[in-house]
Amino acid sequence: MALKCFSNSNNALNWAIKGLISVGSVRFLSLPITLATAIILGRFLAPEAYGAYSFSMALAELIALPVGLGLKGLIVRTVALANKSKDFELIERVRLTSSYLAILYFFTILLFSLTLFYLLESWSLPLIVALLLAPCFAFFEIYGSILQGLERSTFSQLFQVFLRPLVFFIFVVFLLWLGLLNLIQTYIIFFIASVLVFIFLYLSVRSSFDPTINVSRMLSINKKLKISYLSFVSIELVQFLSMNAGILFLGMTGDQVGSAGMQVARSTGLLVFFPVVAVEILSQPRLAQLVKVSDRIEFMQTYKESARASLAASLLIGVPMCLFAEALLKITFGVEYVPIALDAMRIIIIARIIQALMGTSGILLAMTLNEKSAMIAQIIALIITMVSLLYLGPLMSSTGAAISVALGVLTKVIIEACFIRRIYGQWYWAFMQIQLSR
Repeated sequence: MALKCFSNSNNALNWAIKGLISVGSVRFLSLPITLATAIILGRFLAPEAYGAYSFSMALAELIALPVGLGLKGLIVRTVALANKSKDFELIERVRLTSSYLAILYFFTILLFSLTLFYLLESWSLPLIVALLLAPCFAFFEIYGSILQGLERSTFSQLFQVFLRPLVFFIFVVFLLWLGLLNLIQTYIIFFIASVLVFIFLYLSVRSSFDPTINVSRMLSINKKLKISYLSFVSIELVQFLSMNAGILFLGMTGDQVGSAGMQVARSTGLLVFFPVVAVEILSQPRLAQLVKVSDRIEFMQTYKESARASLAASLLIGVPMCLFAEALLKITFGVEYVPIALDAMRIIIIARIIQALMGTSGILLAMTLNEKSAMIAQIIALIITMVSLLYLGPLMSSTGAAISVALGVLTKVIIEACFIRRIYGQWYWAFMQIQLSR
């Protein structure tokens, strides 16, 4: 038994490292591009305009969430199980249902917004831009999730995480060279880049199915699926708000400079957290399939080694960034960003490292039919984030927003760990002990 456990551990570690290298390499290659784009926009748009841009992007993601990120977990789980049983017709029906739902949703939102604008005789540029960009975010999530469920995780990340930022970066540099870079032009080229790359993503997904499959009706949504959908939407909504509440709150209160500082802190936090995201993307379909009692040891090893690999990578990136944060800000974004982003940047980095230590706890709960537990943890974390944000945001601007987000992150992982212990009888984290008798 000990020999088998050792073999499983080695297999899980090799799988985690290989997956982190494959999926993580795509995200790692995109880091210089994303960072360079952010630096150019931050320097040449000035903090106020860059804050407005960050607010619009966060708002677009929020609008798209019910039919974008909200569907992601459900699509991955459904497609992963369907792919295991070679039920390609179900996968195609999932694609059609998700696409039709997104189209109907955005048509309704656009009609409502135009009516509201007409009645109020007031046009808000950030909201208009967010409405136009939201479908791009949603369809990228839908089609990327299908590829992820088919266990083509690296390929799914290639389009959204690497190619779209690359095309956008090329457009940004071109406009900068022409001397035409401004806020409106930035919105336009982001939309063009998203549409161009999505065409290739769509063709990639369509080529993954048997061309003889002909599904003329949408997937019937039963009561159980509706409940799962609501749980996944709630989880993603709360998680999104927990991470972006600072930018949205500061943007809505008119503190565009603080919003810019929080965006810089959020971006650096994502650099530290990208190994965890890579592991989550890789492990979602695997954890969804390893739910039988006979798979328990492999299930635990997968979680443990994934958490260790992502923690090591997060520490490797986060510790130097924390120590040399001020110098990095001066070199990249400029001296004017030091007072508005330095403290927020360090706070978010530390919170992300602690989150990596606890592993992919939210994904574990969602992929093992315990999404309600994940939702409860997210809701409590969001309440703490929003309450502290209402007090600290106006008082400390980006630093207060970062403290609020960090409190929410820590609350989330602690509650999720408690739920996992109640379900599986032990703590799940990077240094967990594998119990053979359960």
